[in-house]
Amino acid sequence: MSTLDLSEIEDENGFEEKDEKLTLANKLLNSLGEFAEEKRKLRKKIFDLQYDLYKDELTGCFNRKWLHQNYLSGKQTFQNSGYIVIVDLDNFKAINDTYGHIIGDDALRFISSQLMHLDINKDYKRQVVRLGGDEFCILLEGCNSDSCFLDISKKIKSLRDKILQKYFVTDDGCLIRVGFSYGITIFKENNLFEEAVAIADKNMYENKILNKKSL
Repeated sequence: MSTLDLSEIEDENGFEEKDEKLTLANKLLNSLGEFAEEKRKLRKKIFDLQYDLYKDELTGCFNRKWLHQNYLSGKQTFQNSGYIVIVDLDNFKAINDTYGHIIGDDALRFISSQLMHLDINKDYKRQVVRLGGDEFCILLEGCNSDSCFLDISKKIKSLRDKILQKYFVTDDGCLIRVGFSYGITIFKENNLFEEAVAIADKNMYENKILNKKSL
């Protein structure tokens, strides 16, 4: 006569229970993996939407919407200290009138690319914004001393001189020379953005007059 070992039945039932739990755990893990992948895709979509929303389509710089919604406070004041540089292309209307708007767009892309790759102190946090038309601004944080002002002025002037010494090639193969004028001013936390722009604009137009005289 054979005997029934209850411990074997309990072990077998225990293994079945553990196997079911392991299967359930694997299913849950797979579900979490799928959820994480969907979450990653959603984050990328949000990032892409924000990029499209806040980037200037023509130049790749930030646009005014980014400036007002992300950089400035609700009262349109600065949330930090630094320098603002206003940049305005020289004779841009003449380029458009002579060569057409497609070449004008090439000129805007060329200058904006140069501004975004400006060789400047890596300690400065830099953002380039297209304010509209042929006007840009460079926002620099991490610098608010006189030495910073001199450094920024030197680098901007050096960039302008370098650009004027060469022609850029348009998508249509045209050789165009384009320059810009600039104005710089310091800003402090809680200063109004428009007031800083007005001062930098004034300095930029004075620079433009000097540039015309030197040509």
